[in-house]
Amino acid sequence: MAEASEGSEAVQQAREGIEAAEQHLPQRTATRIAIMIGAIAFAMAALQFAQRGVQEEADAKGKLASEVWAFYENKSVRATALQTAAMVLAALPGADKPENQDRIKELHASEARLHDDQSMDGMKQLAGRAHQLEQQRDAAATIAHRYAFVLTVLQAVIVVASAAVAVRTPLLAVAAGVVGLVSVIYAVGVTFLGT
Repeated sequence: MAEASEGSEAVQQAREGIEAAEQHLPQRTATRIAIMIGAIAFAMAALQFAQRGVQEEADAKGKLASEVWAFYENKSVRATALQTAAMVLAALPGADKPENQDRIKELHASEARLHDDQSMDGMKQLAGRAHQLEQQRDAAATIAHRYAFVLTVLQAVIVVASAAVAVRTPLLAVAAGVVGLVSVIYAVGVTFLGT
């Protein structure tokens, strides 16, 4: 819901800037500024869509990493229980009997498999997968934050371009356009080059 209000704010800002351009400057200059404001508003809408997608990806990776860590903790508890059982069995009278020694070895082997087992995802493999998911989450969150920064700059650009019309200073609109263009180029770079 917040994204919809942000998008409508951008459209409203663009509309106000276009109306101001039409009222205060020569037609040709006003048209150019209006087109620039419209292009920036379009870029903002596209960027908000991209930001939402990247943020959803970051949230999904974070949730998955949490689930993998929960599975890791489950295996850790089981490994501790097996280790404790082996220790208790070893401390009991008759621990040196062959059947008890075999059972102690089985408990230690099961514990070792819980720690590191390629075929059933041991704790070592789960920790590696969870760390990888956390890195992917962090990378996506970084991109989402950079998109948010660019969106803020583009909103400011629309305000400055509108102000340029109100004070009849086309040079200020040109400066706003340059900042807007640089911001869009930065967003495109973040999109295709990542963090």
